[in-house]
Amino acid sequence: MDYNSMLDKFSKQQLDERLIYLKDTKPEIITPQLNQLDQYGFIQSNSKSKQSQIYYSTLNVQDIQSSHNSDKKVQHYLNTYKKLSASKQYDLLKQICRNGIPNNYRNFFWQQALHSFPSDNETIESREQVYSELLGQGIEDIVIIQINKDIDRTMPSIQYFYNPSMLQALFRVLKAYASYNIQISYCQGMGFIAAIFIYYMTEIDSFYAFKVFMDKFNDMYRRDMKGTHIRCEVFEKLIQKLFPTAFKAIQKNQINFLFAAPWFMTLFSYSLPFPVLLRVLDMIFCEGEKALFRAAIALIQQASYGLVFHLPKNVSFNSDNHSELFDKFRKNAGPQHDNISIINMPEIDCRLALQGIGSGIKNQNQFIQSCLKIKFKSCYLQQLIDEAKQNFK
Repeated sequence: MDYNSMLDKFSKQQLDERLIYLKDTKPEIITPQLNQLDQYGFIQSNSKSKQSQIYYSTLNVQDIQSSHNSDKKVQHYLNTYKKLSASKQYDLLKQICRNGIPNNYRNFFWQQALHSFPSDNETIESREQVYSELLGQGIEDIVIIQINKDIDRTMPSIQYFYNPSMLQALFRVLKAYASYNIQISYCQGMGFIAAIFIYYMTEIDSFYAFKVFMDKFNDMYRRDMKGTHIRCEVFEKLIQKLFPTAFKAIQKNQINFLFAAPWFMTLFSYSLPFPVLLRVLDMIFCEGEKALFRAAIALIQQASYGLVFHLPKNVSFNSDNHSELFDKFRKNAGPQHDNISIINMPEIDCRLALQGIGSGIKNQNQFIQSCLKIKFKSCYLQQLIDEAKQNFK
C-alpha cells in the first residue's frame, strides 16, 4: 500500500523536500555503499558502530550457548502457549524475554509482549483504514517540521535507515501517532522507539506496537516531562535504598538524578551497546516499569564497581587537592583505568562516568543477570511512583 499518497498535503510536501535536501547534503544517507555491516546492520566504518563492535569482540561460548537455548525455548513456546493458561503463558513469555529473544523472533515476541496484535474485533483492513486516516489528518505545522528534522538522526549508524523508504516509514509512524494523540504529539526521544519497531516489523505493525508502548509510557514525553521527572525521583529513592554508598557519592557531588532522563526517554538507546540494548528492550516490553528501573539501577551498580579512590582525611571533598590526587590515582590505575568506581570521584569525573557507564558493558548475559538480581517488590515500586506523582503536583 502506498502510504505516502495518504499523507496530508503539508506533510507530504515537507517529507519530499527533506529527502531532496538529504540527497544534496548527505548523499551517503540516501545512496550508501553497502559494505562492512555487522549482524544488526551497523556500518562498521562509522565510529558510532563501536557500540556494536564491543559486543562482537567479547562474544563468548556462554553467549552462543544461551542463544541456542533461547531458540529451543521459543520453539517450545510456539508449540505449547495456546494450550496454557494466561498466567502460564506470561511466565513462559517472561522467561524467553529474560533469556534473550533470538533476533529473527523479535517481531513476533515483541508484539506478543506488548499485546499489540489485532484484537478479536479488528482486521488487517480495519487497522490499515485507521492508519491511513491518521496519516491524512492535518496537525500543527511545527510538529511536522520537527519530526522531519529528526528522521535521519534517529539511527545514524544503521544501514537499514540509510534508505529513503525507511526514513519515510519512520516519518509516517511518528506523524500518525501525533495525529492519534494530539496532547503528546511528538517529542525527541520517541523517534528511536518507533525506529526500533520499524527495524523489526512491518510499518502497520510498527505503528500499533508503538501506540501500545506509548499508551503505557506517554507521560515521559509530555511537554512538562512529568513522567520523566517522576521516574527520576523514583530512581533516586531506589538507589538510596538499594545502593546507599553510590547514592551518597552522587549526592556529595550535588548531581541531580535528572541525569538519568535520557536513559528513560530513549530506553537506554544511546547508553548501551546495541545487542545489550535489545536484551533490555526484550524485558521492558514484557515486564514494563520494573525492568526499566532494574536496568537503570544496574548501570549505577556497574559504575560503583572497580577501584575506589580513598580520600585522605586532611583533604576536603571536591577541593583542588582532591582533584589532583584523583588524577594521580587514575594514572596509576594502569590497565584498570576504565574500571574505577564513582565512589569518591570528583564532580566532573563522576558526571562523565555516569554519562558513559553503558558503553563499557561487554557481556550482555552478565548485565542481564545483574538486572535480575536487583530485587524490590512491585507494590513498593508502585508506592514510590504514587508518592512521586503527588510530589510533582
